[in-house]
Amino acid sequence: MIQFGVWAPSQETFWNTWIDAGICSAPNEFKPPYAGCIETTCSVWDGIVVKEGIAVPGWHCNVRISGALADQFTAGLPSCDSDGNLLSVWNRTHAASAFSLTLQQYDPVTGFPAGMRSASGVTYADVNDFSSPANQWT
Repeated sequence: MIQFGVWAPSQETFWNTWIDAGICSAPNEFKPPYAGCIETTCSVWDGIVVKEGIAVPGWHCNVRISGALADQFTAGLPSCDSDGNLLSVWNRTHAASAFSLTLQQYDPVTGFPAGMRSASGVTYADVNDFSSPANQWT
């Protein structure tokens, strides 16, 4: 299973990025081979993070990928280092190259951890690099 967090300037930007990448045909409507292999927390929370009573800028969700799609994205790559520790999602998947993601530093304004970023400004972080009270799956 592959899990990561997402920060986007808006929910619309997130979905448009995934539509443009060919992952979805519309919000929450995944195209093959993504259909049935991707789950998001979009249906269980509104994507708004509140810290100290103030909404953090942008929109958030958590994503997990399983099945044949996860196998495809991890094919030929090690999942653990020589000590048996799970590698970063960026080191054990082909996601960064498949979607032309670039490195993104920690964002002090939103508190979103370092990870990868799409050209549209949607940022992705390894699930092990943040704590999310909304990381619940139905």
